[in-house]
Amino acid sequence: MGNPRINVLCIVGAMIGITCILTTWALVTETPPGWPDKTIRTKAVNIQPSGWSMLDALIATLNPSSNAYGNAELIAYILMFMGGAAASFLTPLGGVPQLAGAIGFYTTSQADLFVHDFGAGFVIAIVSAAIVLTSIVWPMGVGYDKGPIDLRARLLTFTRA
Repeated sequence: MGNPRINVLCIVGAMIGITCILTTWALVTETPPGWPDKTIRTKAVNIQPSGWSMLDALIATLNPSSNAYGNAELIAYILMFMGGAAASFLTPLGGVPQLAGAIGFYTTSQADLFVHDFGAGFVIAIVSAAIVLTSIVWPMGVGYDKGPIDLRARLLTFTRA
């Protein structure tokens, strides 16, 4: 058969992607329930922003008292990122939905929520997707130092030479 090839760079990017799900992605201010217009924001009442991880944002879309409640677009982008991060353990192509989910989270949350700033989790997510996608062009790890690298070895995390 051949020697095993393991794309360690892709695995590192996938692990970073999974861990960044629990870090702060955005500092969000929620207007109190019953406020008809989100443009009032924090001018009338001093409301401190709270740090939202991607998991917090997913939970907020299910909470009826949240401004993010029922936002299908936000749910889709969150699940796209999470699915891409999980798929990155099998193929570097998982970086594509990872990157699309992170960028979609950024644009959707800017439009629908009052976001003060984006946290380290968002930046780490972009770096994670970049590492995973880079591992297609420059796969690094066990077995990649022997001979030419075919397309199959570039597109799968675990292969045989």
